[in-house]
Amino acid sequence: MLFFVAYRIDNSTRLRLRLINSPTIYALSLAVYCTAWTFFGSVGAASKYDLEFLTIYIGPIIIAPFLWVIYRKFIRIAKAQGISSMADFIANRYDKSITVNRLVTVLLFVGIVPYIALQITGIERAIETILSWNTNQSNSFLNHFDIALIVTIGLGAFIVMFTTHRFQNKEQTTGLIGAVAVESIVKLIVFLIFGIYVTYFIFNGQSDLYGSIPDQALTINKNNDYSQWFGMILLSMMAFLFLPRQFEMGIVEISQERQLKRAIWVFPLYLILINLFVIPIAIAGNQLFEGKGIDGDTYMLAIPLLFNNTWMAALVLLGGFSAASGMIIVSTHALSKMVSNSILMPVFINRAFILNRFKERNHKIPVFFRRISIFVVLISAYLYYRFVVADFSLISIGLISFVAVAQFAPAIIGGVYWKLGNKKGAIAGISVGFAIWLILLIIPSLFSSDFQQIYHYLGVKNSQYDEGALITTVLFWSLTLNALTYILISIFTRQSILERNQAMIYVDIFKYSEQIDSTVVWKGKAFFPDVRSLLVRFLGENRTQAELTSFAKRQEIDLENQQELDPRIINFSERLLSGIVGASSAKILVSSVVKEEKLSMQDVVNILEESQKLITLNK
Repeated sequence: MLFFVAYRIDNSTRLRLRLINSPTIYALSLAVYCTAWTFFGSVGAASKYDLEFLTIYIGPIIIAPFLWVIYRKFIRIAKAQGISSMADFIANRYDKSITVNRLVTVLLFVGIVPYIALQITGIERAIETILSWNTNQSNSFLNHFDIALIVTIGLGAFIVMFTTHRFQNKEQTTGLIGAVAVESIVKLIVFLIFGIYVTYFIFNGQSDLYGSIPDQALTINKNNDYSQWFGMILLSMMAFLFLPRQFEMGIVEISQERQLKRAIWVFPLYLILINLFVIPIAIAGNQLFEGKGIDGDTYMLAIPLLFNNTWMAALVLLGGFSAASGMIIVSTHALSKMVSNSILMPVFINRAFILNRFKERNHKIPVFFRRISIFVVLISAYLYYRFVVADFSLISIGLISFVAVAQFAPAIIGGVYWKLGNKKGAIAGISVGFAIWLILLIIPSLFSSDFQQIYHYLGVKNSQYDEGALITTVLFWSLTLNALTYILISIFTRQSILERNQAMIYVDIFKYSEQIDSTVVWKGKAFFPDVRSLLVRFLGENRTQAELTSFAKRQEIDLENQQELDPRIINFSERLLSGIVGASSAKILVSSVVKEEKLSMQDVVNILEESQKLITLNK
C-alpha cells in the first residue's frame, strides 16, 4: 500500500502540487511523532496504572499553539539559507562550520539509531505475538525467517525509491510525505476502532473499566513526583522540536508558512484522539490477563487473539506497522541525508576515483552517497536491535533517545535568539551534554536493561527510583551543564566575521529574510562560466538556467555581462547546492571554483553600508 500511494503521487504532477500545498497533509505528516512506542508502548506503560506516558503527548500539545512563533522562525531561516537538514541548520549558524556539521551528525546517529531499532523491535514483537499465540513452538516461523531483516530491507527499498530518484527536483520527497500522511490516518483509525471494540463490545463502556481500577492505584508516576512529571513534559517538548524526523517534516519539507496555521490545532487534536482509549485498553488487558505473564506492550494484539478475532488482530498489526514504519522511513531519510552530506561527500566529492567514476554524470554522486547512507543507517539499527535492544521496554529506548536529542536545544535556541552564541561554545556545550548522557545512560544500559541495576552502577541506593526518575535526573544535569558551558565559552571567546553575520541573520531573520540576497558578506574573484558549470553538474541544465534567470531578474543582475561574478550569485549558488549536497559539500564545491579573500571588519562595514543604501534607494 505504501509503495502504491507513493508511486501514484510521484507520477502525478497534479497530486504532487495538491499535496505540497495542503495544510492538512502537513499537519498529518507531523504525526510521524506517534510511533510503535505510541501504538504498543503507551498501553504497556498505562497497564502499570502509571500516567507518566501522557507527558510524552502533553509536551507537544502545550507547544503546538506557539509553533507559529517558533517553527515559523526556523522555517524562514531554513528557506533563506537553503538548509536541508538539522545538522546544516546548526552548522550554518556557527561559522558554517564543517566540524560542527559532522559533530551534530555523528551524535544524532548515535542517539537516533537505537530509536529506529525500537521500531523494528515493535514490529518483530507484534508479529511474534501473533505467530506464537496458542502454540507450544514459539517462533516456529521466525526460526526460519528473520522478519526484522525482511522489514528493514523492504523499508530501505522504499526510502531509496521515493527519496533519491527525483534528486534534482524540488518536489523530490512528495511521495514520501503522502505515504507518511496515509500512515498517520491508518494508525489513528485503527487505534480508535480497536478502542471502541474493547471498551464497548468486550466491556460495557469506560465507566465499567475505570470502576475496576484498584483504590489509589492510578498515579502520575511511581512516586507521585511532580518535578519528575514536569521534567518529562519539558523533555517531550524538546524532543518534538528537535527530533530529526520532526525537523524534516516540520521545517525542511514545508512549502508555505501558512500551512502552520492548521497544524497548530490539527496536530494536538490528533494526539488527543490517539490517546483516548489507551487507559481503557490497558485496564482491559490487566483484567483479562491477570496472572498470565502477558507483557503489557502486547495487549493491543493479545486481546483480539484471546477472543479469536483474527481480523481485528490483523487490523491492529497493520496499525502498528504503520506507526513503526513511518518513523523508520522519515528518521532514516533525515539521518542518511546528514551522513551523506556531512561525512561521506565532503571527504570523497573531489576525489579522482569518484570524479572518474561519475564522469559527465556528477548529478549521480549525491544519489550514490545517499543510497549508501540509507543502508548504513538501517543496517546499524538492525544490528542494534539484534544485539542490544531485546531486553528493553519500548518506552525505555525512546526516552534515552529523547535525552540525546535534547542536548541540541541550547545550541539551537541560543543560535536563533542570542547573537553572542558562537562555534566554540556550541561545540563545548553539546560535547559536555553528550558526555553526561553517555556516562549516565548509555554505558550502564549496555550492561543492564534493569533501571534499578543502572542506579546501582551509578552508586544510587534509593530503591524507589524508576526509569522516569533516572531520565529526568540525567536530563537536568546534562542540559544545565550543557547550557552553562555554551553561555560561558560564548561570552569569553570571540566570533569570526562570518559567524557574526550569520548570528545577525538567524536572530533577526524576519528583518533580513528579504535582504539576504542583497546583503552578501563576501570578497574575492569568481567567473560566471565556472559557477554555472558547477551548478549544471548537480542541478542539470534546465533547472540551473531557470534558477539563475529568476534570481538575476529579482536582483537586477545582468547575466550577459557577467565575467567577474557578482557575490550575490555566489551566495545564491551555494544555497542552491546546499539543498542537493548539503551545506558542507556545497561550501567545498563553491570554494573549488572561486577565489575567496579574507575579509577585514572594515570590508564588512562597507559591504553592509552599500547594501543598506541600495535597499533604501530601491524602496
